Formats: sequence, structure tokens, C-alpha cells
Amino acid sequence: MVPYRFSPIQSKDKLLEAIKYVTTQVTLLAEKCVGVSLVTESLTIFSHDPQEFARLCEMANDLGEPYNENNGPRVKLKEAIAVGASTVRFVRIRKPDPDRPQVGCADFNVGDYFDFKTRFLAYIASHVIKRPEYEMIEFSDPDFDVLAYAVSPVLSPS
Repeated sequence: MVPYRFSPIQSKDKLLEAIKYVTTQVTLLAEKCVGVSLVTESLTIFSHDPQEFARLCEMANDLGEPYNENNGPRVKLKEAIAVGASTVRFVRIRKPDPDRPQVGCADFNVGDYFDFKTRFLAYIASHVIKRPEYEMIEFSDPDFDVLAYAVSPVLSPS
């Protein structure tokens, strides 16, 4: 894995290039992990230092309207970005994290999450991350500088 590819992102063009790159790479990652193409409409670009984070937040705000926040702001794009079978509609900028040297990550649309988990978890060289409200399957591979996730619907309280 090439650490910090694209970083520091200094222009809107480079940000758009990184968005397209992440979208393409997570599709290839899914094909390698489970042998099927999966699509995404939401992805995250990882910032690698506070200055890059501030710049990326400004650029993201130019591309869309604030949508919500989790480890950094997320915007709903004014114009969706089509890449292969995917149409990216949401972009998040992740706060710097020394444990995240990747370019970014994406959430896959897998339809029925629990059916997907039953069919493919044995083939994914990764793991299930459990949160109180949901769980997710992380896709990763040392040959890729992106991560991807299949996320469950909200789980009902026990």
C-alpha cells in the first residue's frame, strides 16, 4: 500500500480525482474479496493532518450541502459523481487519524445485509465490527489503499 496517496490534497480537482479513485478501488476490492461488483453512493476521504482537514472541509462545502457529521463533516453533493456502476451522492471528510493512511473508504449498497453476511462473510479476509446500533463488515486488503464497509440497518435494542 502506498501511504498518503494524493495527500496533501490541495485543489478541488485533486479532491474529485481522489473521490473517483476511491470509488474505483473499492469496487475492485469487493471483486477481489467476494467476487462480485458492489456499488456505493457514500464515501469518505481521509485527511492526514489538520491543515489538509481544514482545506478538504472547505472544498467539500463547495461541492454540496451539509448532511450530517461522524468523525468529520459529510455533504450531499450538488451534482452526483458517476463512476462505473456507482453514483456517489455523499462525501465525508474524515478527521486525521494516524491509524488511517489510506486515501479513503466507502459504504457498499448490499441490499439485504444479513443475507449478504451469511453468503459472503467466510470469503472476506476481514471482520465484523459491532456497534450498539449497527454492525458492519470491513473489507480490506494490503494491496489496496482504501477500505470499504457493508453496513447493517439499525439494530433493535436487546
